[in-house]
Amino acid sequence: MASYHCPRLLCVLALTAALTHGGYVVTTPKQWVAGTTAQLCVVVDDPSAPAGKLTVAVTAYDYQQLPEKRNINIIPQTTLDIPAGRTGSCYDVSVPSSSVYTHSLHVAGVVGGAKLTRTVSLTLKSTSDITFVQTDKYLYEPSQNVKFRILTLTGPYLSVSTDPYPEVWVQTPAGTRVAQWKNVDNTAGLVHLDFDLADEPEKGLYTLFVKTPRGQQQSVTFKVEKFVLPRYEVVLKPPAYILGTDEAFTFTVCANYTFGQPVKGNLSLTLDTNHRRKCKVDVTNNVTISGCKEVEVQASELRIIDCDVYSLKASAIVTEEGTGVEIKRTPQSPSPETP
Repeated sequence: MASYHCPRLLCVLALTAALTHGGYVVTTPKQWVAGTTAQLCVVVDDPSAPAGKLTVAVTAYDYQQLPEKRNINIIPQTTLDIPAGRTGSCYDVSVPSSSVYTHSLHVAGVVGGAKLTRTVSLTLKSTSDITFVQTDKYLYEPSQNVKFRILTLTGPYLSVSTDPYPEVWVQTPAGTRVAQWKNVDNTAGLVHLDFDLADEPEKGLYTLFVKTPRGQQQSVTFKVEKFVLPRYEVVLKPPAYILGTDEAFTFTVCANYTFGQPVKGNLSLTLDTNHRRKCKVDVTNNVTISGCKEVEVQASELRIIDCDVYSLKASAIVTEEGTGVEIKRTPQSPSPETP
């Protein structure tokens, strides 16, 4: 039990009474949190007040139960001794878990020489764990090492949990377990685990499952596939601006290998006016390319003036000579401006 004067502005729920020989205030939060300790505080202002006693109980009414079982005792009657004289005392009440949200707080007894019998509404907030599961990346190649970590926050103040994890396992797209851990130690509060993929693993989406200390299940996915970085890149550079009076304008497309040499192949540059019906125009230019290529487009082909074209969509596809490998680029093109 802790004793101190209760700041009136911080008391969010008050049972008050004014007496001829003094007064008292009984306070407690409107919401109690399951699994924690709540406080009920009593302040008596009269220095000559006699000692008193209060009984405190919490009940609930569960509509999901049979009528004769709907009244539930959440916290049985607890007796609090109130010392004589002017006092300010707070009493700890252990709050259990409850499947019902709304409850009733019953307070009865004698405080400061006055009888008190009150029932007020009270809510009990349940707490749940938050578990984070994170891999070091999303995409893996065969035979690579998969690293991951697990962190669980628990309680009303989201403290780091150090309880062990009953089970952790990895499942392939077909549902086969390829790795598992039992009763994983969590003394440090943060678990680091890893495993190696097979040389020829099943390709697709894998799922990493974690069973939390409370028996809940969390999961995260990652992908396994054999990927190859592109051997060359394509850059499509539109003109800085296009005037409605321009007769032609130029787009520049560059295709180069990652080691700097130019790519030889075919270039297909397509421009779309973003219009519908009779004003919709698609213009495609097919040319050869070796490194960089400037492609000139006639404004008349796109009907910029007579169709009031305000924006263009451009796309360039470069097909490598000999291999047929294609790379596509679609930057935002400038809007034609009227001078």
